[in-house]
Amino acid sequence: MLRNEFKVFYDYLSQNLNSIQCMTEESAKYLTDLMSGLYGTPIILPFDRPDILILFDQRTIMIEHFRYDSSEHKKGGSLLKEELRKIDQTHIEKGLKISPIKHESSMDHLKNNILDISNKHIAKYHNYIDEVQKKKGVSFGDTYRDIIQKNKEFGFATQDDSLDYNMFKKADGSMEYITPFHLKEFRDFLRQHHEIEHLFHMVKSPAEKKFIYYFHNVPKELTILEEIMNSASPSKIEEADVFYWKNNK
Repeated sequence: MLRNEFKVFYDYLSQNLNSIQCMTEESAKYLTDLMSGLYGTPIILPFDRPDILILFDQRTIMIEHFRYDSSEHKKGGSLLKEELRKIDQTHIEKGLKISPIKHESSMDHLKNNILDISNKHIAKYHNYIDEVQKKKGVSFGDTYRDIIQKNKEFGFATQDDSLDYNMFKKADGSMEYITPFHLKEFRDFLRQHHEIEHLFHMVKSPAEKKFIYYFHNVPKELTILEEIMNSASPSKIEEADVFYWKNNK
């Protein structure tokens, strides 16, 4: 049975192969080169610690998937959140009106949760490399042994699993999803961890449409991303500017 993390990532990727939203022009070019076969036909495989391997002729990209949300973490909170999600989804399927309502207090939880989970996973970076190295022959046999032996790159696939939908109002009045890239604290985290070279972010709309973002984390692109975020969105996302899309009861 395929691991859930792999299935989620593969599902998002397969539905957005021609519409992945890249955070910079260079990220778009780099991803196009990767997926167009310039480095060989990509082969995506499930693994365990890290969750996903993307194999090319001369490189292996190791991807660790994790979910985060914008709620305060309490015992039993995940089960309650899942029940509430099912109720809300039933309302969406019945065609009930969806409208934005102000979200008042969870931006700090959002930032803290992303950073806490990111730090836990990057602390396991060398363990991930060891696991891939140790199992390359046992798990995949001779077919992939040589590929996995070569250049190894690492990345995250983050998924916003909040009960509601984290969005903010831009200066032009349009709404935009809050991704980890919008958070200065997360961009600072990336500056400290260049071993995280690939960033995929996954989010689902109230209508169940799946979106995926990509960023190639190298120093030059971080500087460009900083400029883009400062011009296209508030340099600091205030609580008053944050909205959740939620069903009217």
